[in-house]
Amino acid sequence: MVTKDAVGAAGGLLTGWDGNRWAVLDSRVGVFSVSVLLRCKSSNWTWICSNVYGPADGVGRDLLWLELSELKAAWQAPWCILGDFNITRFATERNRGGRVSAPMRNFSDWISEEALLDLPLVNQEFTWSNLREVPALARLDRIFICPEWEEHFPGCEMIGLPRTTSDHSPIMLVSKPPGRNKHIFRFESWWLECEGFETLIRQSWNSGAGILRGARCIAFKLRRLKQCLKRWGRLERLRRTEEKSKCEIRIAEIDRLEESQHLRVDEIELTEEKEIQDSLVHHFKSAFRKHKRWKPEWMDEDLKQLRDEDLAALEGRFSETEIKGALFSADGDKAPGPDGFGLRFFQTHWGIVKEDVLQMFDDLYEGRQKLGCINASMIVLLPKKEGAATVGDYRPICLLNGVYMLVAKVLARRLKMVSKYLIEEHQTAFIPGRNLQEGFAITQEVVSSCFLDGRKGVLLKLDFSKAYDHIDGIFSLSAPTVESIKGFHFILQCFELLSGLHINIAKSSLIPINIEEEEAGMLAAALGCPVQRLPTRHLGMPLVRNKVKSGDWNSLTERMERRLDGWKGRLLSSGGRLTLLQAVVSSMPIFFLSTFRMPVGVEQRLESIRRRFLWSGANKEVSKPHLVKWEFVCLPKTMGGLGVRKLKEMNLALLSKWTWQWMAKPDSLWVRLFRERYSLAAGSHLPWLFTKSSCLCKGWFTGMEQFVRACVWDAGDGGDILFWTDRWCGEEAFESRFPQMFHISSDPEGRACRYWERRAQSGAWRIQFVRQPTPSEATQASELVRILAGAPLASGIPDKVCWGRTSREGYTVRRGYLWWRRLAPHSQEMVTHRGIIWDSAVPLKVKFFVWLVCHGRILTKAYVSKWCPNISTVCVLCNANTETVDHLFRECSMARELWERLGSLCHIRLTWASLDEFWSASRRMANQGDRRMEAKVRRLVVPAGLWAIWLTRNAVVFRGQRFYRENLWEATEGFIRDWGRYIVGTTCIELHRGGAP
Repeated sequence: MVTKDAVGAAGGLLTGWDGNRWAVLDSRVGVFSVSVLLRCKSSNWTWICSNVYGPADGVGRDLLWLELSELKAAWQAPWCILGDFNITRFATERNRGGRVSAPMRNFSDWISEEALLDLPLVNQEFTWSNLREVPALARLDRIFICPEWEEHFPGCEMIGLPRTTSDHSPIMLVSKPPGRNKHIFRFESWWLECEGFETLIRQSWNSGAGILRGARCIAFKLRRLKQCLKRWGRLERLRRTEEKSKCEIRIAEIDRLEESQHLRVDEIELTEEKEIQDSLVHHFKSAFRKHKRWKPEWMDEDLKQLRDEDLAALEGRFSETEIKGALFSADGDKAPGPDGFGLRFFQTHWGIVKEDVLQMFDDLYEGRQKLGCINASMIVLLPKKEGAATVGDYRPICLLNGVYMLVAKVLARRLKMVSKYLIEEHQTAFIPGRNLQEGFAITQEVVSSCFLDGRKGVLLKLDFSKAYDHIDGIFSLSAPTVESIKGFHFILQCFELLSGLHINIAKSSLIPINIEEEEAGMLAAALGCPVQRLPTRHLGMPLVRNKVKSGDWNSLTERMERRLDGWKGRLLSSGGRLTLLQAVVSSMPIFFLSTFRMPVGVEQRLESIRRRFLWSGANKEVSKPHLVKWEFVCLPKTMGGLGVRKLKEMNLALLSKWTWQWMAKPDSLWVRLFRERYSLAAGSHLPWLFTKSSCLCKGWFTGMEQFVRACVWDAGDGGDILFWTDRWCGEEAFESRFPQMFHISSDPEGRACRYWERRAQSGAWRIQFVRQPTPSEATQASELVRILAGAPLASGIPDKVCWGRTSREGYTVRRGYLWWRRLAPHSQEMVTHRGIIWDSAVPLKVKFFVWLVCHGRILTKAYVSKWCPNISTVCVLCNANTETVDHLFRECSMARELWERLGSLCHIRLTWASLDEFWSASRRMANQGDRRMEAKVRRLVVPAGLWAIWLTRNAVVFRGQRFYRENLWEATEGFIRDWGRYIVGTTCIELHRGGAP
């Protein structure tokens, strides 16, 4: 064993091992850690074990991170770190919450830089307690492993053990190989690219099904096709390369990190797979069992009724257009049901299966057949939180068979058309044209207005128990009393009987507003629930008194950090990192960014996480520099960037929807509520903001005057258009076109209708000024009158606000983002070569590389010598000049020879200086119908040449290979063939005979 003595209040460290299995090659005792380099006696596998006791001060923590990083650089082996780090990563790792401090951010940054996997604690939330009556709890003890360590010990989990005498819970690392599940058939998308697959499907489907028809015929053909594809799939898998198989094994190992091997039922820990399966089956059988109890009958006199034409549309016969529209509007790549055939199969083979599907819908309409033969599904459990341990910690997802999913999709689309007529406007979610954020906004505004106006009230946060899940609902009561609370409780009991939902009062809470503790306790006792204070969470977002603080964004920061962990960046190519980065930005923060104005500190932190992830690389020893400024990375591709959306402008684009809806949808529920609270200022399209305005209102409308001026109005009666400042007659507002006339106007903030004098058959414009116009002003006035002569107002027609040049265009977040991005600093256009980079059918990592080349930001020897001055900077291809970007890809004799050879094949003079000319020629060829395929292949030439030069150079520099000029040509030719196969569907792309590729 290796030990480190205790120092003062800090405990000591002891690391021990089984000498029969492990041999110690080296050991180190640092200031805060004890590390041993171990070798397995049976397999000679070597790894590092570091035992840590972290300091409690910031300076000591920085020394700890440095100490561990130096250890890893010295020993270069798979690594496992465990111990008491005396710090948490996220605010949720303390029961009392709090803010994310700089040391916590530094901790997360170090984990990401070292590409470590932070193992979740599967059976409890915290590992430390101060052992008081109202304890402070935290997760201070952790285990980190690197991906190479996890490859050797798959299925790693960290388990908390019962606390004995210490204030810390012991932790244990368990490596449990996953159980072997029976292979389940799934229709694979990659099969569609295999030669002869279409013929196989057609032969199997058209083999006949006897007297079966409709749903029974489809079920029979799918079963027969499944057996056929199983045999064919086994043969096809044998042809896959060993490298691809290894990649799939690695992906499966990563997926297993998210799986749980434990389930706690009635405080009993189940670990055997059979026990867990039986327990889950029993749970869901009980949950879905029909319970008999008395339910009152509805009195439907006041319920909404559909019109006759809507009822006819609901009950009409199914048409081919309707069925096909529902099929192709769905996401075909969603997980399939038990038969293994998702909607992608029916989309890609619609011409083959169409007749049987149409017959099934006819039988369904006529009532000739039930759908029991295709109505099979299975339940998949997704964890709601990290460390899920009980059934309630999982969210069940039902996977339907593809053909049954199509039936449900068709029926749902019919109901979707009439749902807005049946459901009250107070239901803001899951209805076309309504927004979930509107419901949260109304709730937040009610809370803020009560606090700001000093009104008493309570919020009741109720827990509704469904058969297999829980949902939260917020109800507001003004001026509550014990009697009103009891009356509301009676209403809830009636609601339970009518809906079948169960309200769990013990898990519900009462949130007082401007009410003393004693009175709040009496009200909560009347309902039978505990008292809770703001802030709380509603619909996944923080519900606060008045202002959303930086700490309320901690949950979003934590989720993004976990999603963009550094170890994932080391396993992905540059194209993979770019894809994951764009996917995370597109989905994860949208709900927050659509509702709240993001604080500057939060924006900087999130951008730092994204920036670090993009530039992390596969090299485990070297931290890659950020080659291009983040401002330029976030430019649109048309302006020379990567198209990564910047969070600040994305936030503004999403918040602009509220301003847009304020002007375009004045009858919306939230607009009416806000107009009632905030009177509309004279001559303004925005609410009148004052000191007591809520955080939502200030966040939405502050600084949006520029956005309002960018909107275009389609004139009707002129009641909503500001005559001088709105864009409604021409490309510019009259304020900008006629500034002198604007300054002498008698009503510079007047509506257009005030300047229109209505007459019997038509009308005329009458503009009044505070004084008589001068001769120069009179010229402008005449021009204004001439323009207005062609823009009369129409009585009885409301004005319509538009976003764009035509009245048909409305506001979209995508166009709004581009508009805000052009207003931002550093938005100037860079060198693009857009067609060469983004319009060619090459892998995304190659596009990323070509983008770096076009901007001259490649890690050449000349670039690396800035911080490594002792390395040689001579080009390894020609051994003559300094290796810069221009030399390597343009001036080097080997590169010039390659470009000349490729140019002769394409019948064009191809040099680095003429890349734009080459692309223009290829684009012109694309417009020629008989040479369109040839043009697509020609677009591969430049990326293939650049990529071949770089890989050949790397092989010489890093692997010591000798350079032969024919190797460079063969590499280029191979890339063109491989990439061109996906364009022309064959590898027969001739390059040797002098013809165009």
